[in-house]
Amino acid sequence: MVSYQARLFAFLWGAAVIFSLNSSSGWLLDITTFWSFHLAAVMAVYLIFRPESNLIFRLSLLSFIVLAFTIMPAIQNHRMVLAFSGVALLLGSGRNQKWTRSIADLRWLTIIVYLFAALAKCNADYLRDDVSCATIFLKQSLELNGFGGVKIPSVLSGGSVSGLWSFLVETVLIILLIPKKTRAFGVLFGFSFHFFLATNYIKYFTNFSLVMFLVLSSWLTEEQCKYLVSRFFERYQRELRIGVALLFVTLTLNAIGLLSPILWILFRYTLWLAFAIPLCCVLFKVTIATRAVSDSSKLPLPHLIFVVIALLNGVSPYLGIRTLSTFSMYSNLRVEPDYTNHCFMPKSANLLPYLGDTVKIIGSSDPYFTELVNSPTQRLPYLSLCSYLAEMDDRGKGQDYEVTFERNGTSHSAIRGGAIPADCPAWILRKLLRYGPIGDGAEKQCLW
Repeated sequence: MVSYQARLFAFLWGAAVIFSLNSSSGWLLDITTFWSFHLAAVMAVYLIFRPESNLIFRLSLLSFIVLAFTIMPAIQNHRMVLAFSGVALLLGSGRNQKWTRSIADLRWLTIIVYLFAALAKCNADYLRDDVSCATIFLKQSLELNGFGGVKIPSVLSGGSVSGLWSFLVETVLIILLIPKKTRAFGVLFGFSFHFFLATNYIKYFTNFSLVMFLVLSSWLTEEQCKYLVSRFFERYQRELRIGVALLFVTLTLNAIGLLSPILWILFRYTLWLAFAIPLCCVLFKVTIATRAVSDSSKLPLPHLIFVVIALLNGVSPYLGIRTLSTFSMYSNLRVEPDYTNHCFMPKSANLLPYLGDTVKIIGSSDPYFTELVNSPTQRLPYLSLCSYLAEMDDRGKGQDYEVTFERNGTSHSAIRGGAIPADCPAWILRKLLRYGPIGDGAEKQCLW
């Protein structure tokens, strides 16, 4: 018999993948270029209809892991966390259906994500009200929900109250989740935090919120999972399937131009609310009804290699290995070979030579790329430029984007999607490493 924990994982995994794979432009219809998106989407939809099938669950997990690798290095943080979750669930999805190793891996992943997200936020710019990404997104969220006139107070002299609050929340979540007696309340607090975070529906924080719903559910007991599955997912299974079907249809209509982006955004947010509000309400009842329940047995150790890789990803900015997709979560963090804005972490250890090997972007016909490095004082690591040039064009519908840059005092030009410079780092390095712009002003860019 499939455990309730496994069925809860299946439901939340399917929902997280579906919301993660869409954007303001709907499904990516070019199946020759984005075949991995379609495969992962179809498997997630199928899983919502057959959550009891371990085979379908495994195939869905595997399809998203393949997707994550195909889109690297340009993988957003929420998809990075989801990919780690998929690996954890795939490693633990044995025939006995006990999922104990997956639960241990996901719990470690939860702590690691919150730990490095909070650590990254300990920097002077995130705690500054005028540039903090937290303040920017909170103001945007208030405006989107009709509260644009609300004035956000500052802490002391120009400190960001929203930045300080998000840092404290992630820290408190770690403290609540580890002890058994407060664990259920930690899950409820985490669900509530990510629910309100998703009210910024223009930034699509619903993606990240559903991913964290998934990993937070690993801290529930089998009895709590049974309550949640029977009172929500099984009771509203028909409505969930209808919602998935509507999401698929509207995504397709939007992608082919038959539905305006604003209507799609509003529909997507409405569908999210219809899913998240009753789920959080049932979770609150779970917390009250089973508050005395705690884990009766000690969980086994997680897969060591899984934890090591997750920890390495989180510590990468400080080592100079990666600066993006490192669980840093819109943190304004700058840790460079010659500069750091962190409150106590030193400058980058610069273990690899790629962060310090930079170019100056002189001009580009791609407006998105121009906005990425829009200050004369900013530079881009050469490896990141090579990764950009090697990517297939997913915005210009076949248009060739030309980039002019200066490296070592010499001007060069290249075409995106064409032949990349011969001295670019190897393919596997471009796949695994990812750096954002460095230099003055880079801290003002809220990069995911």
